[in-house]
Amino acid sequence: MRKKKVLIAASAITILIIILVLLLNKDRLMGLNSQWDIEKFQRMVESFGAWGILIFIGVTSIRPFLFFPNVFIFIVGGLVYGTILGSIATLIGVMISFSLCYWLGGRFHHVFIRFVGKKYMIKLQSLKEQETVRALFVMRVTPAFPIDAISYGAGLAGVPYNRFFLGSLLGIAPKIVLYTFLGDNINNIFSMQTATVYILLILLAIIPTWIQKRKNKIEDQ
Repeated sequence: MRKKKVLIAASAITILIIILVLLLNKDRLMGLNSQWDIEKFQRMVESFGAWGILIFIGVTSIRPFLFFPNVFIFIVGGLVYGTILGSIATLIGVMISFSLCYWLGGRFHHVFIRFVGKKYMIKLQSLKEQETVRALFVMRVTPAFPIDAISYGAGLAGVPYNRFFLGSLLGIAPKIVLYTFLGDNINNIFSMQTATVYILLILLAIIPTWIQKRKNKIEDQ
């Protein structure tokens, strides 16, 4: 219990420090928010030098409240840090943002329930515990589900955090790697490698949903 409290306190302090740094640079961020300018965001992150990666993770972790598109963040990660480091930094920031939204949804029901569509709420509440990892994987890997609403909804529905985290991690990681690769190779967007990535993204969007629908159809028979 003591270790858990120390971990929570350390995480809270880290997030507060990141938020403070971001607030001190709010003018830069607001300029980005109005235009979603990838090059401007890239220059801002690079301007912090060695600290830039922490700023990038910080921005990614509070992205739901900055209203940046997910793909915007993923691509910038590849542009600035390359496929491997960019994927790692982006994944850390994204999982923090998922966890933050999950916690807010579970803590402040009446505030955040408006961000979750009724059909998604019903879907999450109807899940059996053993289904949650697979269901969240499908929700994360396909573009049909709103990424932040699912996090709020999981917190609201009382989905166990460890299953929420694992399902989200498994679902979002492939998309992050692929989009980060595109950012890393933005000057070669018509190469065979990037064409393969486009195909993989399409397959990621289609196959899990098709499998889920087929499974539901079999169960209904």
